[in-house]
Amino acid sequence: MPIIYPPEATKNNIETWKYCKSKYPERLIILCEGHFYFSLGDDALTISTTTRYNLDQERDEAICVFTKDQLTSVLEELSSLGISIAICDPPEDPAQHLFN
Repeated sequence: MPIIYPPEATKNNIETWKYCKSKYPERLIILCEGHFYFSLGDDALTISTTTRYNLDQERDEAICVFTKDQLTSVLEELSSLGISIAICDPPEDPAQHLFN
């Protein structure tokens, strides 16, 4: 499972997620932010359907958020279905985080 370190040029975590998805379009992208992980769009729908975690569709794009404590079970459930995953590490600047 690759861990992606996006360039600092990405302006926010949504852009970072899209950058990572462009690098690994065949993989489900999970982005880490602080104590949370999230995914967007169809990847969020896949996580929500598989794990039964809430899917927030009130934004421009669907989002599924879960905690670091839930990561292992999410990875196990997705992997058991043969889903390829890439984890994207966010920018260090907290001002760029999605959930401020």
